[in-house]
Amino acid sequence: MKIFKHNPEHKVLAILSFLIPFIVYLKTIAPTVSFWDCGEFITCSKILGVPHPPGAPLYLLIGKIFTFLSFIKDVAVRVNLFSVFASSFTVLVLYLTLVRIIKEWKGNPKTTEEKVIVYSGAFLGALSFAFTDSFWFNAVEAEVYAFSILIASTALWLTILWMDNCEDYRSLKFLIFVIYVAGLSIGVHLLCLLVIPTIFFLIYITKKELFTRVDLWVLIPVLVFIGYSVYILILIRSGQNPPIDENNPENWSNFKYYLKREQYGQWSIFVRKAPFWSYQIKKMYIRYFG
Repeated sequence: MKIFKHNPEHKVLAILSFLIPFIVYLKTIAPTVSFWDCGEFITCSKILGVPHPPGAPLYLLIGKIFTFLSFIKDVAVRVNLFSVFASSFTVLVLYLTLVRIIKEWKGNPKTTEEKVIVYSGAFLGALSFAFTDSFWFNAVEAEVYAFSILIASTALWLTILWMDNCEDYRSLKFLIFVIYVAGLSIGVHLLCLLVIPTIFFLIYITKKELFTRVDLWVLIPVLVFIGYSVYILILIRSGQNPPIDENNPENWSNFKYYLKREQYGQWSIFVRKAPFWSYQIKKMYIRYFG
């Protein structure tokens, strides 16, 4: 790849940024079904069932592929392995992203000392993230978070690739693919969409005239819809009445109820019953930030 050209150190550390987490995650993988949603996702991957709203059809399709790994005895471990791969690739993408960010600050490394700063710094940063509590926790069990973070980080990396080649009209393919991935990511978890404001900001500071192109604004909803169409799986499988078929979304009325998460009831996002500082900030925000 061009990004590794004349940079053997960069290539080696990129490989290690994948292999080291992969080996550790593999050694610490959940040996069977974990508590909370994992059992549901494992079962629904195996039978292509309909999990709790709003579903995760893309996750189930790829999880189904992992259930075919017959050399692994426990089906739960097969699906857990999905998260191992996704999280390891996330660390690799993070390494590549950090290298690009440090180069923006320090410039392209030329001397040995500069290479140590850029590549070793990015490598240590990526591995530090790999073994944070929350990320490691999700990397070894069957949950949607590992895959959703991979999608979000990959979308950001593709945007950076476009930034480095923005004067070449052919580089627009990276942004077009990011738009498609944004629609596709909804079939995993809405967490992926949190990176969209950052992507728009990077586009604006790099080539803001793109925001005036009518053809792109027409293309955006089309590509998002094409990606979002993965939800057809929910309609199809619900119509087959699998053993797990939550809300039975086989018709438009039930499907709309399913997507709107109406089974959870209504509440204001501004007035929460849980103590705001001790739960929302300390437990849920600061803990995950750490």
